[in-house]
Amino acid sequence: MKILFCYQSIGIHSVPLPLSESLAKLGHKVINCGPGRNQDIKTSQTVDINKILQRLREIDLIFIVESSFLPSNLEKCKIPKAIYLIDSHLHFHIWHKEIAKVFDFIFLAQKKYVKKLKKIGIKNVFYLPCAYDLNTCKNLHIKRIYDFGYVGTFNPLHNPKKSIFFALLKRMFNAKIGQEVYGTKMAKIYNQSKITVNLSNATDLNLRTFESMACGSMLLTDIQDNLLGLFQDRKHLVVYKNYFEVPKLINYYLKNQTERLAIAKKGQKEVLKNHTYNHRAKEILERVEPLLREKRVIKKDVLYSLGRSYFFLYHHQTASSYLKKFILNQKGFSIKRMEAIIFFLIAKYIPPKLFRIFMIFFRITYKILD
Repeated sequence: MKILFCYQSIGIHSVPLPLSESLAKLGHKVINCGPGRNQDIKTSQTVDINKILQRLREIDLIFIVESSFLPSNLEKCKIPKAIYLIDSHLHFHIWHKEIAKVFDFIFLAQKKYVKKLKKIGIKNVFYLPCAYDLNTCKNLHIKRIYDFGYVGTFNPLHNPKKSIFFALLKRMFNAKIGQEVYGTKMAKIYNQSKITVNLSNATDLNLRTFESMACGSMLLTDIQDNLLGLFQDRKHLVVYKNYFEVPKLINYYLKNQTERLAIAKKGQKEVLKNHTYNHRAKEILERVEPLLREKRVIKKDVLYSLGRSYFFLYHHQTASSYLKKFILNQKGFSIKRMEAIIFFLIAKYIPPKLFRIFMIFFRITYKILD
């Protein structure tokens, strides 16, 4: 199979490259495409998909990993299209449920949104949890010098609870908090940490879950979407019910080293057995290959879906183009048409700096309504 693999290469994203490499290991021709470095085909953020395809011979599948890169004219493309949506806990009602209407196959990293997409009539929706990169996340056999570690980005303005939570924990324990840390530096922190404390943004099953366990650190985590469908509490990891439990559990497992090491080892074995990107690549192909030969129908009713998606991805010129087409094609009054008019006017006439302020307002509004 020949796969056009689309993502934005910015040097820090932990999903696309190892997934692309895993698909290639299975014997498929994978062509990486998108903005940034290390791409086979470098493009702009909203390049016309047909211009890319003109440079290539027959492509069997277009596979897009969620990022700010989204080619235009996808609705006119007859080649089967798949998308992997990871942060649905943040973007589902904002643009994920709309962009899903454009694709033939939708893979979701957060399980609870699979039913939500199916409920609105979208077909070929599959659960595909995050995983970890075998080349980066592994036991480095170095001394675990920290009581606990955490790798992730949080802003006191956006997430004051998380900031306060880790500030207090850091005063109680010998801890390593790594912000804006990726790749081998991230793996080193996990390898130096006896325990990894995980706090999800919105009960999302995040990359940290798999990456920390792969590095042999015992994971102490809040409950996440389908977490206990993949792992067992007190066998592969330890789940805390509230913030107040965390220092008690850290103290307990620091004192009970044998128990901590046993959980860490079983967790590491479990992710190696079932949760690498090699596993995810196989799962994608198992879902897609049997359906590739089905007759495709060009989706003509997705102008609003694309316009809205580009709007919330900050591509205001492309957004205004799609929204204008939708508005002109629709007659009469409807909530969707009124919404499209508002989005169009903002995208078309508001300067970029003010545009971002409007975007923040819309995101907060949709979050409240969710």
